[in-house]
Amino acid sequence: MTLQTTTSLRKPVPTAPQTVPTIRDLRSRVEEIRVGAIEHAARRLGFDDMREDQREGIDMLTRSIVDKLLHSPLANLRAEAGREEGLVMLEATRELFGLDDLRVGPDKSMMARDLFAGRAAR
Repeated sequence: MTLQTTTSLRKPVPTAPQTVPTIRDLRSRVEEIRVGAIEHAARRLGFDDMREDQREGIDMLTRSIVDKLLHSPLANLRAEAGREEGLVMLEATRELFGLDDLRVGPDKSMMARDLFAGRAAR
């Protein structure tokens, strides 16, 4: 008998139908918080006279932080999606982040530079 790698023995795990909407809603919620925090900081610190490249830098920085914070939790949600534990994780995620109360969709997201420039839709 020959040894096979674990990956070759694994069958593809089906994704729970709730996985994609939960991940989409979590990203929308976090984006809403990120943009709100930048808008708040812009008002308090008087970022009206910032150059475009500075605005883009702040936008890239905050997006990078968000992506790094979400990477592991989202990978875990995807990995467990086809298991009973995964459904529990999805439900917990929706509850912890209040995702069922989400009112802002992906079409409402905006770049931080738009907020600094006062071009954000309200």
